[in-house]
Amino acid sequence: MNKENCRIWIVDDNKEFLRDLEFALRLEGWKVSPYDAPTKFLEELNFDCPGCIILDVRMPILSGDEVQEHLLSKNCPLPVIFLTGHGD
Repeated sequence: MNKENCRIWIVDDNKEFLRDLEFALRLEGWKVSPYDAPTKFLEELNFDCPGCIILDVRMPILSGDEVQEHLLSKNCPLPVIFLTGHGD
């Protein structure tokens, strides 16, 4: 995967974590689109470039599972990486 042609979408309601992860990925040369609200992410997402989605499991309004269900219903070709700060 060529970093220049790919994008990483990050969806996490923890703004500090979101900012830090975005910073680290940009330092490595990735194009990053951060979202602190899953609804905004779903409104703006398009599938016209390759990449992946980093998705928080626990978020208000829509959980990571609910977001993934929506992505699957839209035939989203992007892989999803789930993250959580909760051990349970």
